[in-house]
Amino acid sequence: MKKKFVILFSIIFLASAGTIYANINSAQMISQWYEKSFKEKSESVGAETATALIRMLSEHRMFVKEMNTALETAIAVHRDRTTGDTTTGIEDYKNALIRDMNTTSDELKKETFEEYVTNRNIEEEIQLEFESILQEVLSE
Repeated sequence: MKKKFVILFSIIFLASAGTIYANINSAQMISQWYEKSFKEKSESVGAETATALIRMLSEHRMFVKEMNTALETAIAVHRDRTTGDTTTGIEDYKNALIRDMNTTSDELKKETFEEYVTNRNIEEEIQLEFESILQEVLSE
């Protein structure tokens, strides 16, 4: 009976040792699988993130280039319009001055210089006479 008991005990011991070994081995295998799976997924996510980041930076660079081109165009249009307006204003002012000079020249051509001096002297005399009359009236 002892022999049967020892054999039974040995069978139970070996069975439980195999189960314990299987449990330890499966935990280690699960841990290795998890590490491998995590590493693969991390690499995949990292690669996707890097790709998306590079794509986003490329799109941002293109947007900045487009905005720079649009701003340069807007500035050039504004500069050309302002330059044109200024040039037109200067031309208009020049033409007005030329018209005034031509008008004055025509008026001066109508009068002789002696008549102009005489008229000017008469105006000065009138001014002096007016001042003297005003002074007399105010002094009384």
